Amino acid sequence: MASFISDADSSVREKELVISDCIEDVLSFSTIKPNDLADYRSYIEKILNNVFYHSTENQRKYLLQLSKTYVLLFTLKADPRIVDYFSSMCSKFTLFLGSDIIVKALSERYLNKEDQQCKNLLQSAALSGVKLRMSTAVLEEVYTHIRNTNYEFHNHFRAIENYITKDIARNSSKILIRAYFYAKDVSLVRTWEGFINQFVSYDAVSNNSGREELKRYLVSEYNLTFIENEELASYSNASEVKELADTLVENDEKKHDVLALNSALLVHGIYGLRFKNNESNNGSPFGYGTWWLTNQTRIQKHTSALVRKNSSKYIMRPEFLLNFLSLSPSAEQVRRTYGNIFPSNIGIQFGHRLKEEAFHAVLRKVKEWSDYEPGRVTALVSGLSDTLKSDQYNINEQSWEGIKEKLEID
Repeated sequence: MASFISDADSSVREKELVISDCIEDVLSFSTIKPNDLADYRSYIEKILNNVFYHSTENQRKYLLQLSKTYVLLFTLKADPRIVDYFSSMCSKFTLFLGSDIIVKALSERYLNKEDQQCKNLLQSAALSGVKLRMSTAVLEEVYTHIRNTNYEFHNHFRAIENYITKDIARNSSKILIRAYFYAKDVSLVRTWEGFINQFVSYDAVSNNSGREELKRYLVSEYNLTFIENEELASYSNASEVKELADTLVENDEKKHDVLALNSALLVHGIYGLRFKNNESNNGSPFGYGTWWLTNQTRIQKHTSALVRKNSSKYIMRPEFLLNFLSLSPSAEQVRRTYGNIFPSNIGIQFGHRLKEEAFHAVLRKVKEWSDYEPGRVTALVSGLSDTLKSDQYNINEQSWEGIKEKLEID
């Protein structure tokens, strides 16, 4: 927490935790024979995948004890009154959800209730008095993400859907596609259309009627208050918003002007709301209450001057909200909900994925096998999948030509 509020090097503080890197670090110091490393990687990943996404009651108890131990150590090093402080602080928060948090929550649709990390986080926050907000900008990003994911599915997966294994699907850059294939693998969903229908009518995905339908679902399901872009704009300087948006586009942080403008508007809108609500001069010991709740970090590289100007940051990471919740719950319902989420789990990335260009090229190669009989295609895909699994830590950084040569699928 001290690191979070300090000006320490963000490249160290905000480095993503990637499980595959952790596994690789452990294996590099092991005495396992080189020929056996690939099998060990595969087995360890499968075990941890089940712990994080299909946990047993005992595993959840173990993770909860680790989480409580961290909180206990933190409070022992500080004043016990910090518990009361955080308990009161939660009710002062107004958090604008990032699109990444919402999309992650959508991807958990078919996980067991106990394993729905983001959804449980949002429910715990609401029960603790945190005011959750969603702006037009974020709704637009979530809706665009669903539409783009639908195009991705049709362009690269539809024709070969029956041959996509979990080990191939895991390399997709789209979390909803990965979630779909994982759920389909255990017969929780049958079709892509049925999966999308859980959030918005499939036929409405490609037209503007879907945006309003999605908004109603998100507001109802996650107990959100919707804030129009115009309101955020009224608290912002238009030229400063445009300047930041242009910077995001020029540095390839955002691919489209609209998405860049949305992010810039949210950043400046948060500072504007703090000023409007006099959050820095109200005599409160709880500090700022308005934040952007997101795992995004890249935008911060371009807002250091803005942070210095306002003498405060604008992003709250989900892990920090969980730390607050772990100290504040007073209602039994909140404690039960919090018992299924752990600070160490929210911010993790399970593994590296193939570069998108290489992954699409692999899928195109599978399509070229369409003239083969189903049994032959299944055998080829199975072999390809095993190769990807056993060599994934090397091929991630190679060009497609190098991957193609390694896989020998010409």
